[in-house]
Amino acid sequence: METVKAISYLREEINLSYFRTGDGAEVDLIIEKHGKIIAVEIKSSEMPHKLTGLKSFLKDHQVKKALCVCRTPRSYEENGIGFIPWQNYIEMLYERTLFE
Repeated sequence: METVKAISYLREEINLSYFRTGDGAEVDLIIEKHGKIIAVEIKSSEMPHKLTGLKSFLKDHQVKKALCVCRTPRSYEENGIGFIPWQNYIEMLYERTLFE
């Protein structure tokens, strides 16, 4: 909901959707702006491990970024997926730096 609120506030031309495979793997949020895609998985844990849907999506789609927004205390990257604290994600939305 924070993403929807930020996009509405900023009046950006951004499309939001989600992804789900036939066998049930999901990506919580697909953010598209001017043909560039950011795939976002949202987890409540500090160290999420199962990102099946996100990994499945990355196999078949080109993305600008793949993010796991979670409660991690610091940002890091693992296997092409950026893990970022949820607070940083919100800042990136409002500062319009998510697509950089």
